[in-house]
Amino acid sequence: MIRICLIWVYLFCVSAATAGTTTSSDTLQINALLLKSRLLQRTHQDSSLLLAQEAYRLSKIQDYKKGLSGALIRIGSLLYTEGKYDTALSIVQQALSIRKSIHDTKGAAGACILLSYIYESKGKQDSAFAALYEALRLNSEAKDSINLVQTYITLGNLSADYGEHQAALENYLIALKLSEAMQYSNGISLANDGLGNYYFKNKEFEKARYYFEINDSLFRLVGEVVSTAQNLINLALCNEKLLKYPEAKRYYQEAIEAFTGLGMMNDLSLCYYNLGCMYNTLKQSDSSEYYAHKALPIARQTADLKRVSECYELLAKIYAIKGDYVKAYNYHVQFSELNDSLLNKEKITQIENMRTKYESENKEHQIVLLHEQNNTKSIQRNFFIAGTILFLLLAGAIFMGLVKTAGEKRKTEALLLNILPSEVASELKKTGASVAKQYNHVTVLFTDFVNFTGISEQMSPTELVHEINKNFTAFDAIIEKHGLEKIKTIGDAYLAVCGLPHETPDHAKRVLLAALDLQEYMNMHKSKFQLRIGVHSGPVVAGIVGVKKFAYDIWGDTVNTASRMENHSEAGKINISETTYTLVSDKFKFTPRGKIEAKHKGMIEMYFVESVL
Repeated sequence: MIRICLIWVYLFCVSAATAGTTTSSDTLQINALLLKSRLLQRTHQDSSLLLAQEAYRLSKIQDYKKGLSGALIRIGSLLYTEGKYDTALSIVQQALSIRKSIHDTKGAAGACILLSYIYESKGKQDSAFAALYEALRLNSEAKDSINLVQTYITLGNLSADYGEHQAALENYLIALKLSEAMQYSNGISLANDGLGNYYFKNKEFEKARYYFEINDSLFRLVGEVVSTAQNLINLALCNEKLLKYPEAKRYYQEAIEAFTGLGMMNDLSLCYYNLGCMYNTLKQSDSSEYYAHKALPIARQTADLKRVSECYELLAKIYAIKGDYVKAYNYHVQFSELNDSLLNKEKITQIENMRTKYESENKEHQIVLLHEQNNTKSIQRNFFIAGTILFLLLAGAIFMGLVKTAGEKRKTEALLLNILPSEVASELKKTGASVAKQYNHVTVLFTDFVNFTGISEQMSPTELVHEINKNFTAFDAIIEKHGLEKIKTIGDAYLAVCGLPHETPDHAKRVLLAALDLQEYMNMHKSKFQLRIGVHSGPVVAGIVGVKKFAYDIWGDTVNTASRMENHSEAGKINISETTYTLVSDKFKFTPRGKIEAKHKGMIEMYFVESVL
């Protein structure tokens, strides 16, 4: 769904609080700079930042605190939109402190709302809610009904994002009631948008369409071209879910015309992608392919990697249906690689930074030891006669050369077997290449640490790397014990499979036994992390990726579904699909979870594994 951009509406409105009541030419100039900065924020961020920085400089000279806080809000909001959350947080907190010191209650409430967005982006849910409750208190004190409406809507959005659906509904309804009482059209449309999204997520598509249709009338009445266009996507999706495909197509086409005229390429790419998905649902592969290929170059042009990944996945499905398995495979490989990168980029960066620091500390320690060893050897060598040294060195060089050659060969083979299955390693040594193969009966296991980012922030780099290494070393032993093949680790995630390169009739049973051992290990050793596990069975393609730093990997819908099982699991739980359940239903005790919607997979019957029967 498209959520009408409250952040931009909010940033525009909250900055208005910076307008001062003084009439000196200097303060008027500062206020004018802030107004220009605010108007340019969405379209020319560099210019907006320069204007805000100039307003800050002049406000500091004039000791104009309202201007200072307003400039800090502008700078903080710009940094927030660039993803520089830590710096933005510090700057907005300064603005909040200034506004409270000058008793600017309304402005302080606005700063709290912006803080909630930053905290949410940093994954600090409790802090985000606390900031919004403080904004409610301040807005009530200031008797600012408009900001109060915006606060309730933001609370609704935050509650919806964290799955607190009843709280979201209540906040949207309060915002709608307040907005209607004072005929605040912007608040009405934002509340309607929230309610529409709420009912859409809860699969009440008629109700969702009702609220989006009200917004369509409101936006057209006041000439809100951008909001009208974005709301058309919502209407199209509702009609699509209600199986009213002609209406959905009409809304998409109108949205495409609008976004093309406005130059809103991200939204245009979304329209084409949605149409591709809809035609794929209708089994009209040619039309689906056409729109997927319309969406892909735009997504690449705008560097929307998430949309690029989605287009790759859609094209893989389309070509598989059309029987063009080479193209289907190639697009699926591209999707898997990019999707892995997107899902784990932040985690991998964080771990790698900490690992680098840890390794740097170790290298410094090793250098000291090396110097000490060299000094000792130097003293010892002084006791030998020059001729004896030369003889020993010559003999030793010959002997060590032979030993080293054999040792290096053993190390190379051991390393190869450590990263590749033995059959694949043998094939690679013999032919210099390995052909990707399909395995029709395997079970895939995904694990992930719950709240990894939050917990890791409380640990030193050395502690974090040690904890991860300790857990993954234990995981390796458990995986080997049950005959699974470790594929890779991705940040704090661990991927393994059973059923390749040799067929294993009891692959599902082995994976669940391993999963139970993994959870038992985490409980017994009181790890700082809790483990979430997902399992799914089906066919995969396996082979070597790349020619440099090559790696053995697996691809296919089975891998993606196993990942979704992990996403929908819980701390300390093993979540499996119905497919896996049917293979082992008589061997383990389960807790049925019913059908749960998995992203891009629809409704899937899921089960928690409790114990062996």
